[in-house]
Amino acid sequence: MGKVFVDIGAHIGESIEIALKRKYRFDRLIAVEPSSYGLKFLKSYRNSRLEVFAIGVSNRNGYELLHGAGSVGASLYADKTAHWNFTELVEIRKFSSWITDVISVEDEVWLKVNIEGGELEIVEELQLLRELNIKSLLIAFDVEKVPSRRDKRAYLEQLLSKMEINYTERKTDKDLENWLDWGCASTDLNWLEKLQDFCRFEIPMWRNARRLGKSMFPSDLWIFLAHRFGPNRKRKGRSLRSL
Repeated sequence: MGKVFVDIGAHIGESIEIALKRKYRFDRLIAVEPSSYGLKFLKSYRNSRLEVFAIGVSNRNGYELLHGAGSVGASLYADKTAHWNFTELVEIRKFSSWITDVISVEDEVWLKVNIEGGELEIVEELQLLRELNIKSLLIAFDVEKVPSRRDKRAYLEQLLSKMEINYTERKTDKDLENWLDWGCASTDLNWLEKLQDFCRFEIPMWRNARRLGKSMFPSDLWIFLAHRFGPNRKRKGRSLRSL
């Protein structure tokens, strides 16, 4: 049995960066991200517990267009407003089949889902996975951002209630750390683990510089720099792959 963090919609590793801390005691961390832009960053993390899957997940298998590919709001739904004007053809795997291949029924799973409207299919797929030990779910109700899916939130909440899944809604960047702190943070770290969590050598150098820089600059200045030069800045261009 292991303690596993599964990040559906890992982007460039914002959540992985937090979950890698030793205080959460994860035996494995699984990052699921279909965009080539996000994968480039995820593969720069240096930790043997981390596994990266270059796919998207839904209720079907195949290949589909990812709109706004690489941006923080990339979605399989064309009617969602995208930050970037890029489109990429990505592989999609059926969630219930994929996760049973990589997770044991004996594992304790902490599942984060943030996939810009596609969370509906993931929750429906969870109905087929009653044998898995989903300890807790952090979910962003992004259906509200997709015009064709705005009426689905109540249905999503109804499904989660029927399945009696312990879930927390993700609204802000801070919610993930609060969720993990509340549910699985350890207080018995030794001095080496505390030092590792402070230095964060396993995360990319630029992410470490960003982490340290945020404490040195006023928040307004940091937000300005992030929006102007960061990976989530607005961009336009051609598709990342030939379609």
